[in-house]
Amino acid sequence: MRKKIQVATFILLAVLVLASLGCTQETVMDVPVSAPEVSGDPSPQVTSVTEEDIATLHTEIAELIAVVELQGKRINELEKESAVPQKESDPMMFSLAISDVVQSVQPAVVFISAETGTRSFGSGSGVIITKDGYILTNNHVVEGATKLEVTLPNIPNPFDARLIGTDPMTDLAVIKIEGDFSTADFGDASKLRPGDLVIAIGNPLGLEGGPTTTLGVVSNTERSTVVEGTRYYDLIQTDAAINPGNSGGPLLSLDGKVIGINTLGGEAENIGFAISANTAQPVYDALVVPPHKVFRPWLGVGFRTVTPDFAAQAGYQRNTGVAILSVQEGSPADQAGLMVDDIIIGFQGEEVIVDTKLIKMLWTHKVGEEIELKLLRGEEEKTVIVRLGERPEGL
Repeated sequence: MRKKIQVATFILLAVLVLASLGCTQETVMDVPVSAPEVSGDPSPQVTSVTEEDIATLHTEIAELIAVVELQGKRINELEKESAVPQKESDPMMFSLAISDVVQSVQPAVVFISAETGTRSFGSGSGVIITKDGYILTNNHVVEGATKLEVTLPNIPNPFDARLIGTDPMTDLAVIKIEGDFSTADFGDASKLRPGDLVIAIGNPLGLEGGPTTTLGVVSNTERSTVVEGTRYYDLIQTDAAINPGNSGGPLLSLDGKVIGINTLGGEAENIGFAISANTAQPVYDALVVPPHKVFRPWLGVGFRTVTPDFAAQAGYQRNTGVAILSVQEGSPADQAGLMVDDIIIGFQGEEVIVDTKLIKMLWTHKVGEEIELKLLRGEEEKTVIVRLGERPEGL
């Protein structure tokens, strides 16, 4: 805000100077001035202002105003680019802003208790998405549960919950309770940048007394990691504390939008992960309607990111892209003519450098859609059209 005021003030001053110069020009041109007689040592000569000088000043000030206006526009663009609204630097105002976000979203953050067998219980968190009680959480929180209970902040008696659907590939699940509840809204995680402040809310370690809030920054926006043999993509890395029990709770931007679903803490200190809202929202949308499953598009290839070391080992001519390691017989990729050692370098006109980007772009399409792949086969570039199939169960 201060930058905007400074820009506006500077432009106003420049305009006033320009106006005053216009008045000077009129006086110089219309009123002849005779030099007075002087005695003694002569005073320094005052150079008269010519029409050419005035024109030059007009041009220079106009250029200066244009530069200042351009900087003002750039400031506006930078503020719009960030998913986290810019706050005033006053520490007290900033603290109040954080508190406001927490108070507005916390009623929608729930504690989930999962009974999985005789004297065996698990727990985690979830976030209510709709007023009629649909809750988004992690698959590993509810997996194998024979009974689910949900406890809301400031409501002592738990609600019985039922499982609606799960998506193990993204570690997401939807459960439901009956009633009329406070909700949280999805935000756009694609606008997140490293360094943006985020808030994690959940129920760590099953502690009593309601949800816990932690504050941190976005460390990375395109992480992938392997947990118990399963690779998870499109993860937001943050240093906001995410402990056991936080799983399934929301990761929030400073405007109170859900930009991620907390999923796990890293083995190292100050490393936690959340599933991007841009992955979580379409999964949620698919799970809440019959048949309560995600129909995920499928190419039918095994692949990995090409690195300089891998390229040298495999004899590739290129050290970026996604190398095809296997092609499943009868798969969409097989039918389109893709081959082992092809390198995918483009997807729908966008460059592909790493496998995480390929996965994210693939998941934005539906089963049955045709996509265009740009390949490098040896030294020859090729373009192929692939009709996406449905990912088989168990893959």
